[in-house]
Amino acid sequence: MGGCFALALGGFVAYKAQILTPESLMNLVGLGPGDIEVVNFRDDSMAVSILQLDVPEDSGPMGTSLDMNPYDVRRWRVQNPGRYRVDFVTADGAANLGGCTLTVRSGNYYQFVTMPETIVIRLKGETPETGADLVVSSSTLCR
Repeated sequence: MGGCFALALGGFVAYKAQILTPESLMNLVGLGPGDIEVVNFRDDSMAVSILQLDVPEDSGPMGTSLDMNPYDVRRWRVQNPGRYRVDFVTADGAANLGGCTLTVRSGNYYQFVTMPETIVIRLKGETPETGADLVVSSSTLCR
């Protein structure tokens, strides 16, 4: 009984101190959101589409389209962890710049940086083992 009271009191204190948040609890059980950020370091506009691949039978796919000007930074919150396809094209749709099939996990924060010659991906909090792991076309994050 005393242990339960101490645990409840500790949880309450952690919640009031904002150490324990509803989002952190959801992340602990694997149901929290993830984030995808795109930074456009290109000199031209582009479009980014993000589409959920593993869609539950009783719902439609989640996704968005981001129209980005040069040097824009945009972020999209992924409410349902799972597999997503992220594709980059020029604003007029004439050129495919690249793409990535990404497994978004609860609490993950992915950052894509588009440059004139390549697209780089990074998972916040992790250090890539090789330089090739930063490039979308060869990254282990894009499988």
